[in-house]
Amino acid sequence: METHKTQPSQIPTRSQLRLLLGTAALSLAISATLLAFGFVFLQKANASRDWPAVTGRVQNVRVTRNLSNSQGSMPDREYFFEVHYTYAVEGHTYTGKRFSLGHGSNAAGRTYDSEEAARAAAAAYTAGSAITVYYDPAAPEEAVLLPGAGFGAYAPLLLGLLFLLAGVALLRFYSRRKALVSGHGSMTPLQKGHF
Repeated sequence: METHKTQPSQIPTRSQLRLLLGTAALSLAISATLLAFGFVFLQKANASRDWPAVTGRVQNVRVTRNLSNSQGSMPDREYFFEVHYTYAVEGHTYTGKRFSLGHGSNAAGRTYDSEEAARAAAAAYTAGSAITVYYDPAAPEEAVLLPGAGFGAYAPLLLGLLFLLAGVALLRFYSRRKALVSGHGSMTPLQKGHF
């Protein structure tokens, strides 16, 4: 039966181990931040279903061009539209453009390939027309046109889970690499150095 010896070049240096541990810790810290923010944001988005409604007015509708990444050398052009509106709560007038919690100001919750398609979809909203606005009673300056959680409200939680998985995987890898150092005994001067 053959035994395989670990080559000295396969044993990580202390600086490599520190870098690995630091990267794992950073991933876990980012994960904790995203998960905490995502949980609070999702709670708020779901709570918006119970926000009181008032009648507001459409100020204007704006079609916006967004440049996105593409496979070719030229970026793709995508269009979406925003609805700017006003509403009043207890004698105070507020303005807003947030469509929903999760879609931000993108009123359709999607993008269009052409400006004409975005304008056709935006035609449902005309300047001066009445519109139902849902506002946060604790902070009336925060309002939406569509209450509830859009798909984007889950994005911070999903990203947080990805960073959590990456951090755990890096910690496991760190443990295995550290075991190589412990099992090999003392490090050579070369392995104690930096990359």
